[in-house]
Amino acid sequence: MTRHLTVGVDGSPESRWAASWAADEAALRSLPLRLIYAEDRPVSVAMPVSSFETQERGSDRMLTEVANDLRERHPGLDMTTGRLSARPPAALSAEASEADLLVLGSRGLSRITVFFIRSFDMATISSIERPVILVRATKRQDDEPPPPYRPLS
Repeated sequence: MTRHLTVGVDGSPESRWAASWAADEAALRSLPLRLIYAEDRPVSVAMPVSSFETQERGSDRMLTEVANDLRERHPGLDMTTGRLSARPPAALSAEASEADLLVLGSRGLSRITVFFIRSFDMATISSIERPVILVRATKRQDDEPPPPYRPLS
């Protein structure tokens, strides 16, 4: 297993903060960073193929944008991106099994239970054998980077 950190991104401010935190942590640990976007595409004849292609282009653009922003702050950081067509809980759980650490965005501690219920079922989270870090976004401008790394006290 190659040592690396994995972060789940979906384009939300919370996931961008998580990606920024994960990039800082990967740089501190001198480890590669993997940005993952996962979406479950329902099988439906009512959904035209062009809709899937549009969604894929949008998710690819978002991943590229997040990666480029992180590369500006950490020019030497080894970073890869991946777009997975699977249920996010299952995809991120599988990705976490190969990583030293899984980083996810959170909408805040007061909603952490809601976050888990909506984003992951508890069985998935509890089955991850690697540490999971939830990064809380603060109320700032969307384009403002998070504050620099500070050790936990």
